[in-house]
Amino acid sequence: MIISVREPKVLIEEEQQRNSLDVDMEIVKEREQQLRRLEADMTDLNGMFVDLNQMIHDQGEKVDDIEANVEVAVEQVQDANKQLKEAKIFREQALKKKFCLFGVVGVAAGLVVLVIILLFKN
Repeated sequence: MIISVREPKVLIEEEQQRNSLDVDMEIVKEREQQLRRLEADMTDLNGMFVDLNQMIHDQGEKVDDIEANVEVAVEQVQDANKQLKEAKIFREQALKKKFCLFGVVGVAAGLVVLVIILLFKN
């Protein structure tokens, strides 16, 4: 009879152990699923960082191109300013030469008129 009493206890303990193992197994399976989801999320995150890195690299090249274009534009504006100053000087010199030419032509015309007047008086 002792054996029969012990058997149900052993059976109950075995059943509890099996239930405990089943619960532990479910916990392990759930953790494994969580780890797989975490791994997938980390893979996705890694892909995002790779994409972000590529975007930053591409934009860095664009910024470098913009910077180079700005430097070229600055040089061209400086050259244009020099050319405008030279053009102003040439314009002023041309204006002076024009006035001198008009003065010489005016004096020559005056002399021609004076000579014609003197010739017709005699």
